[in-house]
Amino acid sequence: MKQKLSRHAALKFQYKFDCICEACCDNWPTYLSLRPGKIPSVLRYRSSDLIGPETIERLQKGDKMFAYKQFKPLCELAEDLEPYAPCKELADCQEALKQCLAILEGTVPYGYSQVVEWKAIPPKV
Repeated sequence: MKQKLSRHAALKFQYKFDCICEACCDNWPTYLSLRPGKIPSVLRYRSSDLIGPETIERLQKGDKMFAYKQFKPLCELAEDLEPYAPCKELADCQEALKQCLAILEGTVPYGYSQVVEWKAIPPKV
């Protein structure tokens, strides 16, 4: 419980709002405490192949064409990893997607703007 309270306090200080995301509400571990998920070997291989050292390096260098090409495969991987959340592989995939969007200046590539409904009702804060 202390970890959850300190995480909420840190997020509120940094972002100036009370976070009610799934990870905070369900008290998921922080990234450094995340363990690899119990995911099928095919999915584990795909994840390590798609988010390997080359991907990280090219995204860190701001390679715009690479970010554009990686966006769809990363979205598909994130969808496939969702049932195994919380897990390190999904967090790494989401971080890579975030880097792609930063490189693409927040512009979602054509055809990838599907809205995902979140049906969970956040608790009242």
